[in-house]
Amino acid sequence: MGMAKHRNLWSVAAYNLWRYRPRTIAILLPLVVVMGTAGSVTFVRDGLSRDASLTVAMLPDITVQQLVGGRVERMALSYGDSLRAVEHVISAVPRVWGYVPVSVPGGEAAYTLMGIDLERMPIAEEIGLSVEKGRFLVAGDVDEAVVGKAFASVFRLEVGDRINLEDALGNEAELQIVGVFGTAVEIYAADLLVVSLETARKFFGYLESEASDFCVYLDDPVYADLAAQRILEIGNNLRVLTRDALGELTQQAYGGRGGVFQLMWMILLLTVCLVAWAQSASIGLALRREIGILKAIGWGTLDIIEVKMLETVIIALLGTFGGILLGLGYLGLGAPGIKQYFLGWATVYPEFAVPIYMSVKSLFLLLVVGIFPLLVATVVPAWLVGIIEPDEAIRGEQ
Repeated sequence: MGMAKHRNLWSVAAYNLWRYRPRTIAILLPLVVVMGTAGSVTFVRDGLSRDASLTVAMLPDITVQQLVGGRVERMALSYGDSLRAVEHVISAVPRVWGYVPVSVPGGEAAYTLMGIDLERMPIAEEIGLSVEKGRFLVAGDVDEAVVGKAFASVFRLEVGDRINLEDALGNEAELQIVGVFGTAVEIYAADLLVVSLETARKFFGYLESEASDFCVYLDDPVYADLAAQRILEIGNNLRVLTRDALGELTQQAYGGRGGVFQLMWMILLLTVCLVAWAQSASIGLALRREIGILKAIGWGTLDIIEVKMLETVIIALLGTFGGILLGLGYLGLGAPGIKQYFLGWATVYPEFAVPIYMSVKSLFLLLVVGIFPLLVATVVPAWLVGIIEPDEAIRGEQ
């Protein structure tokens, strides 16, 4: 009997929402927009955070750079011997890299040309690169490159094709594509071109005794902080970044950008709650008489309150799930607007899709955010409706 009663009350609540469609739509449509905003931002933020975590796993245990006047400058290759002498360090591999501006459909993008020591750098699989076409670089390769699949897609490149690059200083290079790679992290491979150390030195004008930085690998990552302290003692003006430190910086960057949108949709949600309060608190004469009749034929105060709260729950569920679907549709269109904000200069137009990730935790939080504030906003109006005296309601007294 108890369950049947609650099912009947649920049916009454749904019927009331249909009868009073203008009031329902006045709450539902803004809620769909708010939850669509919340859902799209949450899924993008979670996707970027997930990609950031996966990217950190591909990084060396420690990255060492040289600072001059607070700016990153070239390092002497001789630092490598001192780094390898530090306890727990098994390898210190030099890199030469820089940014190359490239015109792409829809604008400009900054690509990263990365030169690695092909004899000492961990093989592609160990640093998270999976060659999908062609092969990876081998010792002795000069003026040859492997590129991310997003880069290859933008310029319609295949293995064996040649590309011409020129940086802002006028340095030029003609490279032959020998492989196309992908990773579990799309943002990691989107703007990356990998070449040999010699090729990068020639392009950026480095001497054979110079490098951009060093990738340091340890026998056990647990000693990263200890090794970092020892490395700082090697020379002045060294910047030592552990894998964990880089991970925290990346997460903070993405979290800070997501916080701006969170503040925006929280303000919108508050507005929706105020609208719901106003709509629920305004009781017309016809509704008062209806409630009076229901109470006269045996409905209790709790029954009236339950119906009103069920109306709120139905609107909240429809608005939340409708908003999530709206957000997913927006992301499916490429997330115009928030994509540029979240990715900034790293955006590769137009093929690079913004990373999206939906977790059970995020979906649960969206449901809580979509339902609970609305319930709180309408609980008092529901109680005020429920305590109306039948005789006053039927006579139409205010």
